[in-house]
Amino acid sequence: MKRLLFFVTLFVFAITLSGCGLFSDTPEDVVDDTLKDFDGTLGHLEPLFNNIEDSDARTIHFRFDGIYDDGYDREVMSIEFLNRFVRTDTGEYTEFHLDIQVDDEQVEIHFFTVETDESVTFYVNLGRLFEEIQEDLGEEAEIDFFELFAIEHDFVRFEIREDLLEAITDHFKEEFGDDFEDELGVSIEDLEAMIAEMERFEKYTKLEYYDSHEHLEVDLEKSGDTQVETKMTMNRPMLEDLIGDIFDDVIAVMRHVDDTIPENKEDFEPYQEMMEDLERFESHTMSLIHEPYDPTYMDFEIDLLPLIAQMDPEEGASFEKLEFSMHMSLNAEIELPTEYTDMNRIIDEIMMASYVAEAIFMLQQAAMFMDVLDPGDYTLGQLEDEYGFLRLRFARSSMIEIVDDEDFDVLGDFKYLDDTPIFHEELSFMDLMEMFDLEALFDDELDIDRALLMDMIALVDEENYDFNFAVMQLIMALERFATEMDDMIP
Repeated sequence: MKRLLFFVTLFVFAITLSGCGLFSDTPEDVVDDTLKDFDGTLGHLEPLFNNIEDSDARTIHFRFDGIYDDGYDREVMSIEFLNRFVRTDTGEYTEFHLDIQVDDEQVEIHFFTVETDESVTFYVNLGRLFEEIQEDLGEEAEIDFFELFAIEHDFVRFEIREDLLEAITDHFKEEFGDDFEDELGVSIEDLEAMIAEMERFEKYTKLEYYDSHEHLEVDLEKSGDTQVETKMTMNRPMLEDLIGDIFDDVIAVMRHVDDTIPENKEDFEPYQEMMEDLERFESHTMSLIHEPYDPTYMDFEIDLLPLIAQMDPEEGASFEKLEFSMHMSLNAEIELPTEYTDMNRIIDEIMMASYVAEAIFMLQQAAMFMDVLDPGDYTLGQLEDEYGFLRLRFARSSMIEIVDDEDFDVLGDFKYLDDTPIFHEELSFMDLMEMFDLEALFDDELDIDRALLMDMIALVDEENYDFNFAVMQLIMALERFATEMDDMIP
């Protein structure tokens, strides 16, 4: 019994030590085993790529550096891209940061996205754009764009709800469904078929595709104590096969929307040109470094100078440097901006103020017709049909009253297209003239500031205001305006 108890205890102890890693292979051992088991294929990379495919977090960082000097011009360029992705129970979080520099010129794009079942939210750094806007406006600008909309931060936040996307999609299907093919030359069915065909390109992300090509040469070497370097040499037959497959898939996808593209790639001019360029190509080697013991990251490097030198020796001689590198790891932390300007709020303010501006326009039109219109009540629909009023987003049932007593006035009771009141009460043209100094507005001399903007917004009944509905109304108004302009132009 004691001996049995001893062996059971020893077994449990051994299992515990194994769980702690004390009996596990060391990183160096795993490197040696990987080199020993190498069979000339990419099979040793499967654990790494499987982890990438199944991961809920990843970071991709790539960089391109180039120096071009043809004896007349010298350009130093770099492109740096950072992408982080995290999937959680609450949604999918993504960060994009792109930095492009050519000599002293720089373009930088930085934004975040948060995607849930209900919405997609963007955080976009517009700091540099805001600076350029301020510079363009100048110190003597009539309107302080930033003060007007209380823009105080570089980042702006904008949320698009799923129900709004569905409403916009349904609207365009209903509005243009019958004429879609006539307008764009392609049917909705063709577009859906093209999107379905995009699955063809998934194979290019799989190791199996490249391993199946006999012309790919794979070598494996030790890199440091715990890493291995996979060298992949692609010769001309391999590259011809790869480009041929890509063109086959591109043609299959694009022919759903453009039947002028030849069925066979041999008859497709871009493919012919690519094959002519490949006549000078011999081979090129790429390098991928990873740690077999911890297959959660990799480093990829490729020197493009030899490739350019083969494809175009004359042009290649002008490059001093053409290097591409990428680092991928299966971990990421994303910190969303905590200080930002709410773009949805700004859109709300613009939309509400635009309703007031449109109401003033309606009342002004009526005032201009005071010699024609008798005192009394008119619907916008009546004024539109009988007097050619330009009606944009207000319901035809909205009422205009011409008051011609001791003090002339025009009153408006305006409604959304669903007959819901837009404002707290009917608007008086004379009151608006006094409140907003409309004479200065009509003479282009009105100074619009945030206080005035808030006064305009205060007229709108916020309980009846709906962001989605306002956006849809704007889309329909723009469509109606475009149609009217088309009818006016011979």
